[in-house]
Amino acid sequence: MIALAMAAYLSSFSGLLFIQSVFVEGRLERAFATFLTVIVALPSVGAVWLLVRGEEEEAAGDTAQGEQTQEQPADTYEAFDGLVINEPLSRREREVAWLLYKGYSNRQIAEALYISETTVKKHVTHIFEKTGAGGRKDYVERAKKR
Repeated sequence: MIALAMAAYLSSFSGLLFIQSVFVEGRLERAFATFLTVIVALPSVGAVWLLVRGEEEEAAGDTAQGEQTQEQPADTYEAFDGLVINEPLSRREREVAWLLYKGYSNRQIAEALYISETTVKKHVTHIFEKTGAGGRKDYVERAKKR
């Protein structure tokens, strides 16, 4: 959409410069006006091409991201929380579980949630007990299967 608007603007601008070059009197002035039109038009065409290419790559990235989402069903906390809402975890345990799922260490979880590492360890222990997971890797695998 942006590319179309930009193309229309640049085409209009280039067209106006071309018209100006046609109506300029004098051979030298006409040559200069034509040269100026070409100088402005070529980058305009390049800019439109880059915009269109960028939108295509963005669309391809969205498709690839959609495929990645199928492999990892929870790529946001909200999606993850929706998956674990049926588990008997407290709100704070779900937050810790999300960071476990994302691969955070105990120290990183503590820093992210502004709690002590000891508290994180207790939450992790409760998460494993409540979900029946044998460890971090097991918990992540179970969460991905949901």
